[in-house]
Amino acid sequence: MDLRMTGGLRSMEPSVSVTVDGRPDRPAVPAAPPRAGSALTALVRVASTYGLVVLLLALIAFFGLHPETSDTFLTAANWRTLIGSQAVLLVTALAFTLPLIAGEYDLSSGGVVVACGVLFAGLVSGYDAPIVGSVRLSPIVALLVTVGVGALIGLVNGVLVGLEVPSLIATLGTTIVLGGLTTWYTGGQTISTGLPRAVRDLGSATWFGVPMPAVLALVVALVVWYVLTHTPYGRRLHAIGSNAAAAQLVGIRVRRVVLASFVLGGGLAACAGCLLTARQGSGVPANGLSFVLPALAGTFLGATVIRPGQYNVIGTIVGLLFVAVSVNGLNLMGVDVWIQPVFNGLALIVAVLLSGVLHRRMAART
Repeated sequence: MDLRMTGGLRSMEPSVSVTVDGRPDRPAVPAAPPRAGSALTALVRVASTYGLVVLLLALIAFFGLHPETSDTFLTAANWRTLIGSQAVLLVTALAFTLPLIAGEYDLSSGGVVVACGVLFAGLVSGYDAPIVGSVRLSPIVALLVTVGVGALIGLVNGVLVGLEVPSLIATLGTTIVLGGLTTWYTGGQTISTGLPRAVRDLGSATWFGVPMPAVLALVVALVVWYVLTHTPYGRRLHAIGSNAAAAQLVGIRVRRVVLASFVLGGGLAACAGCLLTARQGSGVPANGLSFVLPALAGTFLGATVIRPGQYNVIGTIVGLLFVAVSVNGLNLMGVDVWIQPVFNGLALIVAVLLSGVLHRRMAART
């Protein structure tokens, strides 16, 4: 039937026929012709998705062919050291990633890495700690206890955030507290005696030429990737990061999901601390913030690749490798020591800018 306005004037809307069941039966709309810039758009999309991968391969080729680094850079020993050194940072970056997906920051992950690494060393070595005294546990039991402590710290962070404390403030305060407790626990001394041989061997062992800590870190990354991409929890976490208010309206328990992200992040940071102790062969009460900058740089760089605008596990691995390869090549070229922190800082700034732009573009398209 024809839709007409009162007064006999025909509506500005086109005539619409109605089917028997009451649904509008609109005429088929012809497909829009392909845009002239579709090829350029596709090229830009590919460049934004795999640009960092291409740049990483270019860096590897450059340092592999450069006269000052060609003799050392591509050797198996150098790559074992490079990959092994990124194992702790990868797990730490994954601990950052979970709250970041939900739009929250967990700066305490670095402090948890150091504190739990020291705790693990103390538990397996029989270290005579204040109040607790001397306790010696098997490595497996000590690992479970340490991961539980990390998850408990994450629970505290999640509760504080649920009480409307900004995540930056809450987790930064937790980092400072953990630094003080670590110094109290160790007396400022390194726990280096009494560690079981199995723990020390784990840090130096290889599996088909690949450092064992790197293998374990990749297993953890695979588990996190599966959780984020193939489980309802991962979909809810991404939905909250996209629009927390809309997620609340569709029935997602936002506070509970965010709380779980902090708990899981704390457990992952504790795992990274255990790996750190195995790699170093001791528990070192270092500054936890030293793990924050390179892990965040890799995480934000990862949000510019594979799934631009979204934090993702594969992108985080690529981002960490990019930073590690750059720093390793520069060190082999004999650059000054101050270059590494400057490079990490610049990489973090650029990564945050790029990931922010890509996230806004993705939100606008949505």
